[in-house]
Amino acid sequence: MLFGCTIAAAGVVLLLAALLYALAADARIGYDTAYQLVWGRELLDGSLPGYDVRLAPTPHPLQVLAAVPLALLGQGADEAMRALSLVSFAALGVALYRAGTLLFSAPVGWLAAALVLTRPHLLELAYLADADIPAAALAAWAAVAALRGRATVALGLLALAGLLRPEAWVLAGVYWLWLIPATPRKKLAWLAQRACPSTLGKIGMLALMYENEHGGAVPPDLDALQRYAQKEFGGDISERFTCPYARARGVAPKQRGALCMSSFAYVVPAGVTHYSQIKQPGETVCAYEPLEDHDGLGTPVLYWDGHSTWYDAAEARRIIDEVKAGRNPPGAGQRAGGGGR
Repeated sequence: MLFGCTIAAAGVVLLLAALLYALAADARIGYDTAYQLVWGRELLDGSLPGYDVRLAPTPHPLQVLAAVPLALLGQGADEAMRALSLVSFAALGVALYRAGTLLFSAPVGWLAAALVLTRPHLLELAYLADADIPAAALAAWAAVAALRGRATVALGLLALAGLLRPEAWVLAGVYWLWLIPATPRKKLAWLAQRACPSTLGKIGMLALMYENEHGGAVPPDLDALQRYAQKEFGGDISERFTCPYARARGVAPKQRGALCMSSFAYVVPAGVTHYSQIKQPGETVCAYEPLEDHDGLGTPVLYWDGHSTWYDAAEARRIIDEVKAGRNPPGAGQRAGGGGR
């Protein structure tokens, strides 16, 4: 079945490329691509490419290597390179169809392919045999491989794409980082550890803005903080008080505020009305998120100096329990950040 699908995809690519070639048979490759062919010819002749030529374009190693066998065609090398570019462009369209189908449905895949294959600028680049076209095709097929769980294939395709556009190596690095957590649960924790502390940090920034505008006074409660956010930003402020990770998992906010529900519990130490009264802002909790929001994997805690830290479940539970018991800063004689991840 897989072999049959591969043959069908290859047939579609070749038919599309032939149609595109016939529609503009008199087109010519671009200045940059012509130089790649020159350098390929130099390699074929056993000499190093002359990259130091005045006004030479950026060399694209994979395109230069492809130009080596094409140089055997002599004057026909230009047309062969253009044909190869059109095959890449058609392959890009088919890859987007496959990706759209895997992610959503076949109609979405058709729409994605149609949008790309009918863009005038992209068509122009394809006829010029620009290196961006095969780079995009390789990246798109890497996405298809990743969606099918073929991580090694995806990384290999991105590595090849990087020989045309080095940005693809950045994508490969990000994808490799995504693959590090081995299990779904670890992957969720890995994502939460990186996304949630920065989200909670925005609450700290809001409290700091309030303090600057109110002569050093801190927001006395969550209601005051939300009213201040409404005054500053207007519109719907609920997203500012909702953890995106929890929202994506369908976990409803549990803290009731004057204007909206909040994922974050806001904490003002007993007796504190002004920031100057907080003697250890780097150890005094300002806000935290319930452990339940992250499926018990851990949770972020925000401190009054503005920094936020992710803690594993055991340490987060200890800190939250102490804050609820009125011990803030939590943990006498130790820094609250000691159990962070």
